[in-house]
Amino acid sequence: MESNSYSAQFKTMQIIYGALIIGVLVFSVVVYLKSDNLHFIFDGESMYGILVPMVAIISLVVNTMIFKSTLNSINPQDALGLKITKYQTANIIRGAILEAPALIGIVVTLNTGNYYFLVFSLFMIAAMIFAFPSKQKFIETMQLSFEEKSKLK
Repeated sequence: MESNSYSAQFKTMQIIYGALIIGVLVFSVVVYLKSDNLHFIFDGESMYGILVPMVAIISLVVNTMIFKSTLNSINPQDALGLKITKYQTANIIRGAILEAPALIGIVVTLNTGNYYFLVFSLFMIAAMIFAFPSKQKFIETMQLSFEEKSKLK
């Protein structure tokens, strides 16, 4: 019974995180398909040309710092369910931090018609996919005991 509860927590985390990815991906596709006069021009001099890449880079750095900080706050003596809950919170925050610059890139593409900015959104979506939570990543990251690992299987 306990194992089912842990599996349900992971499934919930994956559904929430997956919804973040799918939402941004669908929004990107809709903007790409529905926008007229889309063009691709390297834009390194406008405000958007500086803002979008900077926000993407900063979010990657902040994301890593906050995720590691949240994981470091988990006490090894905490119950497994609490560890999973804290890991779930860290992953949802991670997804939101990566989602924000993706959405900014999409909105700027919509406003400017330049899908150069959509490239940054796709890069952030790729980062979100790469960071997708799994039981295996949880086990490796949290360095669980044998007993805790067996409860997760």
